Amino acid sequence: MPGNTVPKKKLDFSELKTAARSLGNRNVILLIIFYACMNYSCYYKNGFRGLLVMDDHGISATVYGSMISIFLICGLLMRTPGGAIIDKFRANIKPIFIVASIIKGASALLYLYATSTTMMYAAFIIDGLLWSFVGIFPYALLATFVDRKIVGTAFALCEGISFIVGSSARGLGAKMFTEMGATIPTYISFGIQLVGVIAIFFFDNERLKESAEEKRTEEKNTPSADTLPVKQDNPLKKLFAMFSVAALPFAILNGAQYIVYQIDSSFLPYYAEKMSFDYLTPATTGGIIVGIIGIVIGILCDVVKPGYFVIFAFTGQMLFPFILASAETSAMFGAAVMMYYVTNCYYMPLQIMAVRNSKNTEQGRVNGTMLFFMDFFSIIANILLGYSVDNKGYTFTFTWLGYLGIVLLLAFILLFIYLQKKEKKLS
Repeated sequence: MPGNTVPKKKLDFSELKTAARSLGNRNVILLIIFYACMNYSCYYKNGFRGLLVMDDHGISATVYGSMISIFLICGLLMRTPGGAIIDKFRANIKPIFIVASIIKGASALLYLYATSTTMMYAAFIIDGLLWSFVGIFPYALLATFVDRKIVGTAFALCEGISFIVGSSARGLGAKMFTEMGATIPTYISFGIQLVGVIAIFFFDNERLKESAEEKRTEEKNTPSADTLPVKQDNPLKKLFAMFSVAALPFAILNGAQYIVYQIDSSFLPYYAEKMSFDYLTPATTGGIIVGIIGIVIGILCDVVKPGYFVIFAFTGQMLFPFILASAETSAMFGAAVMMYYVTNCYYMPLQIMAVRNSKNTEQGRVNGTMLFFMDFFSIIANILLGYSVDNKGYTFTFTWLGYLGIVLLLAFILLFIYLQKKEKKLS
């Protein structure tokens, strides 16, 4: 069950105005540029990765699904050590950031030049490790460069701008692969990642060193009682101490919804190409819209209950697969894809709800719990979806995803009602 609700402090707009100036920090701007380039490169590559693996290399959807799951497992395993590396070497993290980002971009070439199924598995493993490690940097560093009073707004801007910029990436990648083959799109993906790396060259090293010193001071002044006591001779207890019990319901609902996310990320471009449907236009338009919606929601969650935004998002994610299952024309397919993108905005309000319903001393575990279940369900999703597509077909797969959406929507509504009642009792 959720933990103690953290009382919401009354907004002081003069403080917020002062805090907002930190958004103009050079490192903040450079991180947003890097994050947008990194995601565009990933989305662009993902737009044709399925086509490259299944068409050019003749690998089945089931095997492809298992490859993506291994990719996600590697990413899951890298999250904790990756974060530790960033914390330990924060003062000198710039060269590590640059080298890791370059290698991450170059990993796209592994898919192109793989000559066997074993090499393709190796490509997914390497890409997964680097994707996770490099992906930790933007938000881990962004939180140190902005005032904590507006960190939510900073995250919303970073995510929203990235979503708007990357809205056309997946569809464009699939289109260019169909028209030009694999080589040119793969090198374009690598090149876009390098553009982001250039931004990191201009990082302010002094601010990084200040951030590292602030962290050391905070750790020195933080009482050990703030951490969950763990007996050294009990590894199982130590493992569970990494999770936030208060965040569990939000993390599980968010993670389960990522099963729907994976049908778009890994299979829809391939399905659209086979059915001669237009994927690029609705994906681009919907991506731009949800990018704007994401920024607005991130800011509004300070004054409106985030649960209402989750209900809106979950409703669209529930309807989208049913429309997709019955789509016989490109127009109906496009409407379904648009609905998916426009309502793909549940993570941020769920994250905010998890933060508000947990103690200040466990915020690190809150974020770790949210990311863990997101990756965990994504791993399951790709194996399940690959098997379902291969053995039952796309229509059957879309239909059961719709029923899953109904279950998740009802589960969240029940949780939201419980939290509302609990809040009234506390007040």
